[in-house]
Amino acid sequence: MPGLLVVQSVAGSTPDYTLTVQSSAGVVSGDHVVAPKLADSTHGAVYRVLSVPDGFTIVIKDDRLPGGGTYGPPTSGRSAYWTPTSGGMSTSKVNSTPYWGDVTERDLLLLEGGLDASTKTGKLIPSNFSGNPKRATVTFATPFPNAQYTPLPAAWSDGSRSFSPTPESKTASGFIVNLNANNLAGLIEVNWHAVVIGE
Repeated sequence: MPGLLVVQSVAGSTPDYTLTVQSSAGVVSGDHVVAPKLADSTHGAVYRVLSVPDGFTIVIKDDRLPGGGTYGPPTSGRSAYWTPTSGGMSTSKVNSTPYWGDVTERDLLLLEGGLDASTKTGKLIPSNFSGNPKRATVTFATPFPNAQYTPLPAAWSDGSRSFSPTPESKTASGFIVNLNANNLAGLIEVNWHAVVIGE
């Protein structure tokens, strides 16, 4: 699903940035956001959405393809988002979407290089977890062809305590991360990596 965004401010450093936007309605983890590049008024760059913590915040990662370098930092201004199709190429342009050439270039890179073909990565923040023990659901933007992959979650904390997250309920569309703890105190984030068995 495509749509328009207005980026009001940018925080963070390469490769992870946090966008404050007028509204993040419609944006989900796994989408791509095209935003103006810092110090470049004619080109945009396409970033991968890691999470959408609230109605005004989008956490993104700057990566062309794994091992393929970065686009560079975004800046505020008119922007857009879209959900990659299983085939890769985006065909429906939103009226007045800025930098649409960059959007289609990224989709072509997805089609040719397969960002989500054998490996998927993402991040969960404390607010993604609920229940006791704390659990969070990871949903892939594009499912694996089958459930033959290995999910690997790893927790980062402030050092006051440690966490041992484990994956549960694996399907082609995602999995559940069990934090194996009832208390989130000290948790910074859980990074996860899913790779096709045999890769």
